Amino acid sequence: MTAAFGTALAESSQPTATSAPVDTPIPTATVPRTPPALPGIFQTPLLKPEDLPRTYVTDSCQYLKNKWDPNKSAPGTVVMVIMYHGINKGEASGNDVTVGEHKKIMDSLYEAGFQAITMQQMADFMYDNTKIPPRSVLLIVDDRHFAEYFNDHFRPYHEQWGWSVINAYIGVDERTDLWAENAALSAEGWVDYQSHGYLHNTPISEGSTDEFITSEMSGAITSIQKYMNKTPIAYIWPGGGFSKRAAEIGVELGYKLGFTVNPRGTGDVQLGSAGGCGQ
Repeated sequence: MTAAFGTALAESSQPTATSAPVDTPIPTATVPRTPPALPGIFQTPLLKPEDLPRTYVTDSCQYLKNKWDPNKSAPGTVVMVIMYHGINKGEASGNDVTVGEHKKIMDSLYEAGFQAITMQQMADFMYDNTKIPPRSVLLIVDDRHFAEYFNDHFRPYHEQWGWSVINAYIGVDERTDLWAENAALSAEGWVDYQSHGYLHNTPISEGSTDEFITSEMSGAITSIQKYMNKTPIAYIWPGGGFSKRAAEIGVELGYKLGFTVNPRGTGDVQLGSAGGCGQ
């Protein structure tokens, strides 16, 4: 044991071999990445030169977050806007449709997977890509009507499918009986009242004065606030007429969306132009 212990001590006192140095790898330079360019603002020759597409979200990061957030509307979400000028129980002419044609439109929308949305849902979608049904429809009824009109033609679809309808209401302060009937429907929540001018009879044009534009657009707000205790966010241009100046005044008055019946290709929304994170 003593001899073995002494041998071990002697061996441990001998110098040990030094390991050969290992070369430290030199990190390779990072190749700079150029991110792909973001798509430009939507363009199409179908729009008139004055109908400029609007960028709703100016910050690119926020735009991409809104677009791809799973809690937002998925890319490819669409909104179909349908305007009714009149639904006739008998024969229809001009811009009107019959009761049978109206039923066919509604059934076809439902069978194709569409769901009706409110104007607030539309605005939230356009400005923030808030989630709405992938196939949404905005049903707009022009002009003033008695409650019977909505009860006959739209209440059944509200009761069956939960669909709402937007009424583009003329704001002139007259016929308190008519206002009362529509205010009751507004209180129920499924008829969504929005502005359709005050006097309504003269469409806005490039020649319209600021005074006329303001009286038409603000007068409609005042009346709807008075009778229905709500502030409209959309302006359905009477006769489809509008101008760049009218769109500017509309924004100043607090309107978020505007609709015209004058066909200009894509983009008949946003007080004269269109866009949307989900489109």
